[in-house]
Amino acid sequence: MISNPFSSAFFAQCSTCAGLLNRSSALQCSQCRCVYYCSEACQRRHANQPDNPGLAHKAWCARLRLFRQRAPALAELPFGFASVTTADTFDSQCLSRFLLERGLLGRGMWRRECYAWLGVHPHPFDDDDNDADIGGVPLPGDLAPDPDPFALPDEAAVLVEAPSTVSATEPPPRISSWSDYYQMRGLPADSPVCVLMQWPLTLYHLLFERLPVDAPDAYKRLTATVGDNRPCQLRRIVVHLIGVEKEVELIPALCELAKLAPGFSFRLVLVGKEVSPSVHKSVHTELDGRFRVSVYRGLYHQVAAGLLNQKHQDGITDSGDEESSCPARPDLIVAFNAGFAASISWPATLEFLKKLAIRTYVTDYCEFSMELSAVMCDKLGIGTLTPQRINPFRSPIRVPNEQLDLPSYSNAFISELVYPA
Repeated sequence: MISNPFSSAFFAQCSTCAGLLNRSSALQCSQCRCVYYCSEACQRRHANQPDNPGLAHKAWCARLRLFRQRAPALAELPFGFASVTTADTFDSQCLSRFLLERGLLGRGMWRRECYAWLGVHPHPFDDDDNDADIGGVPLPGDLAPDPDPFALPDEAAVLVEAPSTVSATEPPPRISSWSDYYQMRGLPADSPVCVLMQWPLTLYHLLFERLPVDAPDAYKRLTATVGDNRPCQLRRIVVHLIGVEKEVELIPALCELAKLAPGFSFRLVLVGKEVSPSVHKSVHTELDGRFRVSVYRGLYHQVAAGLLNQKHQDGITDSGDEESSCPARPDLIVAFNAGFAASISWPATLEFLKKLAIRTYVTDYCEFSMELSAVMCDKLGIGTLTPQRINPFRSPIRVPNEQLDLPSYSNAFISELVYPA
């Protein structure tokens, strides 16, 4: 699920009736200063929520106040432009100017960051579960490939090759922060390319930084043939990405994952119900086959069940045929900006994930959304989400949140879905 690209820092949404408000004149909770109301009646109703006491504001006010106090920590980023893009007044118009000043608006992989170049302005609270394209915005996958995907000549010249410091016979390098990555790649601190690279770097962080800590035995099995200072058969890593949207148009950026870890081949399976039918079942191969992406349109529990059943019928093993059109069982599952509570399709997918029992990480824009996801998992008896951590590779672009005055960034927080024994 992606953020609303037409959001504004000047509007808010009533937490009770969802009415559109002028933020400067809307009523606001005086304690947490995170929620807005159109009237005192709506504020009183939201305080207790008799029909859904678990979402009553009284139950969340203190935690929301704590979440809001963590804004400075989320804004601690090493980029020269961070003071601008993390400001609480930064909205879609500011983003449009930011991209335009750098010659990025409407170009390459930046086209999904801001739609001002399309000249379309849908209602700011369109239903995320609507499968149709909204207000003239093409479905994910319908934008034609751009021959200059990064639209940053200096960065593109660097990123076309793997770093000279990495080796297929050595373990993947330690990259713990944006500063580490920019230094390794020789990128200037004012380069905005991190907005695109948040996706591969978050995957890299999960595979090679989080997994060794959260599941050391699983990590050892995954990297068993790498790092013994001799040529070896590439170890294949299969990752399923759930609920993708614009990620299907970010394949040149996602390829960075394989460039940073040359001792592995990667098979990414991207599944999303908003993906265009035009790219359903498409396959993209880079780096002489070492990086392969398959795209599917649909709900994950339906698509993955069909793929795994086909693999079983065809007799494909998990060590598998690299050229097979049927992906192997995943080593890791990732849901970017998941927002479990925001879509009616998540419960069925979560039940399916519980049966698969494959290690799953989720990210989200803000702590409140992640907390709601944890409550949902608990109520469904599916499992628990581990305490959320700030993602060191979060986007540096603050996302205005009309529903809550909380700092929100793409892939800001990470948690692991732990299934019951």
